[in-house]
Amino acid sequence: MTKVKVVQTTTYLVTGLLSGLFAIRALSMAVWGVHVNPIARIALLGSIGLLIAAIASVFKPDTGRKVAIVSLLAMATFWIPAIRELAPLRNTLFDFKYFFALGFQFVPFFTAAFFALLYPTHPNVGITAAVCLALSALGVFVFTTGTHAKAGEYSTPQVILYKWVPGGSALTIKNGFKPLDKNTVELLSHNGINGTISWSGGAGNETPRKLIFLVAGQIPASHEARFPREGTIVHAFDGTNWHTIPSDAQTYTLSASLEPQGKSTQCWMKLEHGRGGCTNLEW
Repeated sequence: MTKVKVVQTTTYLVTGLLSGLFAIRALSMAVWGVHVNPIARIALLGSIGLLIAAIASVFKPDTGRKVAIVSLLAMATFWIPAIRELAPLRNTLFDFKYFFALGFQFVPFFTAAFFALLYPTHPNVGITAAVCLALSALGVFVFTTGTHAKAGEYSTPQVILYKWVPGGSALTIKNGFKPLDKNTVELLSHNGINGTISWSGGAGNETPRKLIFLVAGQIPASHEARFPREGTIVHAFDGTNWHTIPSDAQTYTLSASLEPQGKSTQCWMKLEHGRGGCTNLEW
């Protein structure tokens, strides 16, 4: 067996097996109720095509290469869009172990794709296709990351909850883990917020952007509050109505929300897929 046959057969065999395992893993997530992209089935068929290309390469390398390219075109419909999963989220922004584990799944497809296009010969059409493949993957990653940034994924505010007892002529703050800063106190007082408040919980790291809830009692229905683009936004429930301070604040599309749940008010943070609990108020 010539060197080309050995290298080609081995590469298609290994990448076909690995990509097939990853495709099967993606499809198996349906058992746990996770929505699975139907195109994952095409990716699995493409992996089988790579195995067929490996067998064909033993006898006719040119035929094996053509079978591999057709199979990889089918696989690209799944793996190229899937690049968006590599775009970091707020809780994975600096989690390099997470990115390595997730990114490794793409190695078999791209290895097989660049190999099929550039080995054993690298014609201009193959080079052009390889460049387009790389640019497509990069484009999906950059677009998805930009979309996350525009929505506020990388500008998550610190969320703070206070119990509020309206009344009196001035705003009184009980000792708490997260006392209001001077500027926020002045903002609330200027907008007629008085009474007594006490810290009841929160989520997120210390940041100049803050989303504050003042809650005077159990809310009648869920309430959404979008992330501030800068500074502090306060959502105050006086027992009857909600007040947003300042009312004209610039916000992102991502948000936190409060929902009534029996004798508690639960705070939720919107995530890329679903939501996560923040903290809650007990009544």
